Formats: sequence, structure tokens, C-alpha cells
Amino acid sequence: MLQRKRKGLRSLRSVFVLFITILLVIVVFLLFVKIYLTFPPICSEYNKMVEIALSDKNGYVYFERASDIAKKISCGFFGTMRWYYYTQKEEGGFEDKESITYKMGLSEGYFLMFYKLSVMDGTILGEFDSYSKDKGLFFSSLEEVIELRKKYIGNDRYLPFYMDYDWKDCILPENDWKSDFLNNSKEVIHNLKLAKERDCFIFYNKNSTFFESWVDPYNCILLNILVNSLINLEEGNYNEVLDWLETSGQVLLHLDFDYIMVRYLKDVIKTIASYPSLPDSFYNDLICYLLTIKDGIYSRKFSEILQKELFYLEDYFKRSQDFQDENEYRYNHSFFEHAKETSKKYLYYNLAYISLSRCLEKYRPVLESASWTDIENAAFYDKGKLRKAIKDIENVCSYNQKRIHHFPLTELCSNMLIVNNTILIYTYKSILIVLLEQYHAQYGRYPDSIEKVIDNYFSDKEINWMNEHIELDLSPEYYEIRHYPIPKQVMKLYKSNRQR
Repeated sequence: MLQRKRKGLRSLRSVFVLFITILLVIVVFLLFVKIYLTFPPICSEYNKMVEIALSDKNGYVYFERASDIAKKISCGFFGTMRWYYYTQKEEGGFEDKESITYKMGLSEGYFLMFYKLSVMDGTILGEFDSYSKDKGLFFSSLEEVIELRKKYIGNDRYLPFYMDYDWKDCILPENDWKSDFLNNSKEVIHNLKLAKERDCFIFYNKNSTFFESWVDPYNCILLNILVNSLINLEEGNYNEVLDWLETSGQVLLHLDFDYIMVRYLKDVIKTIASYPSLPDSFYNDLICYLLTIKDGIYSRKFSEILQKELFYLEDYFKRSQDFQDENEYRYNHSFFEHAKETSKKYLYYNLAYISLSRCLEKYRPVLESASWTDIENAAFYDKGKLRKAIKDIENVCSYNQKRIHHFPLTELCSNMLIVNNTILIYTYKSILIVLLEQYHAQYGRYPDSIEKVIDNYFSDKEINWMNEHIELDLSPEYYEIRHYPIPKQVMKLYKSNRQR
């Protein structure tokens, strides 16, 4: 007789096996999520910092307003100048004025260089007076400038920054060029003073896609600072010059984008220090001001700079949807090739973000407690408590840099140290230049040794640091100052290791 198979509940063993299987699947899924889908933000304070950055608590808001006004002044006062080109004759000399051709527009960087050379050559005096007297220097109207702009914009792909600016917003000279420039620039220094008074200073522009695209407009504000200073020097208004320098310098000290501070020291301070016939009291005031800037740089904590670097890094990833070669790739490849390339880039950016965020989460506590000396020991001398942290971070950065074109960094902590050293070096160089120019103004030559002019301005520790990063060639007729962001001792060690 056949027995019936039992129907109903599963055996206890089957239930147990099923339970274990489900449990393993859940565990594997959770591990997958933990490994690949969950990760901390690079900058946990990002949203809060953006909120502050867009408020009037942020000094950068006022700096940006000052920069915008400087752009309007720049395109009106400099962008409307005619530029004359003379052809050299075979018998010597140049073609006369009837054969002149003109082309509008040179960047603010060219003007900075032009005034710098004019000061060094001693030909700057009366330069700005001549702008008011030379009726042929400027175009007759803004409409003429716009028409010529339309003509050139189709022929020249390398246009200066202000060529794409809305010319209707430009501020033009009305009567006397020099007095109009000083008057219109009052709003620039007013906003700089408002920026200086703010405790918070976050470099942020919500309308910019790429970090690099924020650089060019700052030539306008540097040019505005320099020209205001030069006009006031010409008039003998030394307190006005110091007001411009002290106000702008304190603002730029808080601007974490140190490129602008380096340019300020190179193009503004060095130019003013070379100005002819400055009184001894002005040199002394200029040295005191630069010593204040130096002390301000020394007081910057690594942890404060690190937080803002992480903020900018987070911001970079949030703005990285528009890739630099996206349009070119779209036009030159099929839809499927474009889709494949775009997907690969998104994958690489996401993987880079995950790997960086996890590495930084692991080491951020020890980094936030680090001093600049700790960073230097680890980055340059491969020793100290941060040695492993910096190596691991740099390995992650280097790996992602190989996969992502224009990746913003390869050595986060080392780069921060080098930038900090660079800005400090240029400050020391500026102080030395002022001291040397002051000596030259007094005696008609440069000193035999730098010890004759540095007096008690620097401590022994500072002098030792300068000896590691700065070299000076000095003679009665000239001087040359070379600098090294990486200590000379470390550079020699690198060279010897490469030769082995």
C-alpha cells in the first residue's frame, strides 16, 4: 500500500537553511552598501559654510563687489584706450603718426607690467596727467568702442578678459582722467574696508563652474590698487597710498586663494618700492605694514587652511558635472561614444570622491591637531607623527590624478605647505626690497651686505628660515633675490637621490 507524502510545514532543517541564506544575503548586501555606497562627505561643514559664504557675514562678498567695480573702471578707463603700433624704418627710427594703426584692448596684466616697467625706468612721473591732455589716446565714444569690438571679436579668439564684458556697464572718464579715476575708485576701497572688518572670509563664487575661471578678474582689482597708489604718489599723498595698501593687504591676507596675494606683492608692493624720490618716512611705514602682513601669515593655523581646502575640494566635486572637454568630445564623436566617455568620467569622479572622503575621514583628526612644522617634517623630511597620513593621502590623490584630467590636486598637505611657504617668501622678499630701495634712496647705491639694512627686523629663527628659502646676490648697482618654496637642503637631497 502506498504511503501519502506529508503536506504542510517545511522541516526544521529547511527553515534553518533558508534563514541562514537570507541572513547571509542581507549581510553581504549591507557589506556592499558599506563598502561601495556609504561614505562621509569630504567637508561635513560644506552646507553651513556655503550659507555663511553667501551672507553679508562673509568678507569675500564685499571683496567681490570691490572687484566688480574695479572691472567696470578697468574696461572704461583702460579698455577704451587706443594702442598704436609703429613700423620700424630700414634707415632707422619709426613710421610717423599718419601710418599708425590701432587695435583696442589689452588685458589688465599688460597694464600692470607696463606701469611696473615705467616705475623701474623712472618714466612714470606725469604718466596719468598725460592721459587727460592727450585727446587722441581714447576713442571718441563708447559706441565706437562697441563697434570695433564687434569687428575684432570675430577675428581674434584670444581676447582679453574684458572683451566679453558688458560694455554698457563700464565706468568711463568724463572730464579729467586722473581725478575721475580716483573719484570712481572710492567705492572700491569702501567695499574693501567693509571686507576687512568681517571675521569670516570664505572664497566662494556660486556662479563659477571651474575654480580656475575665478582667477582673471583679480587683475582688475590689482590694477585699481596700483594705479590709485601711483597717482597718489605722484601727488605726494603718502597717507592715501598707505590707506590703500593696508586695507587691500589685510583683505588679501584672508583670501585663501594665495595666487592673488603673491601677485599683489610682486606687481603692487615691488612697483611702489621702486618708485623714485620716496621720503624716508614712507619707506619706514611701508616696512611696518609688511611686517604686519608677515605676522599675519605666521599666525595662520594649518587646521584653518585645511578646513577651507576641504571646502573647496567638496565644491570642486559638486561643480564637476561640466567637463572641460565635454563639448569637443560631443561634436567629434558619436552619441554612443560620447555616452560611454561621459559614464566613465562620472564613475571616475565618484570613485575619486569616495576614496578621498574615506582617507580624509581616517586622518582628519590628526591633521587638525597638526602644526606647520609637523606638516613640514612629514612632507619634506619623511618623519614625524603625520608621515603615514600624508603618504596615504598623497597616494590616493596621485592615483586619481592619473584617471581624471585636470584633477585639482596630487599632494594636498604638501601643496598647502608649499603655498604657505611661497606667500611667506614673497613677503620676506618685499621687506628686503623696501629696505634695499630705502638704502639706495639714501646713499645712491645698494649696500655691500644685507646685514647693513635688516637691523633688528627679524629674529634668529626667521633669519635661519630665510637662509633656507632665499638667496640674495648684491652689488652697489643691482640686486637679485631668488626663492625656493622647498628648503634648499631638501632640494639638494632630492637631487642626490635622483643621481644614485
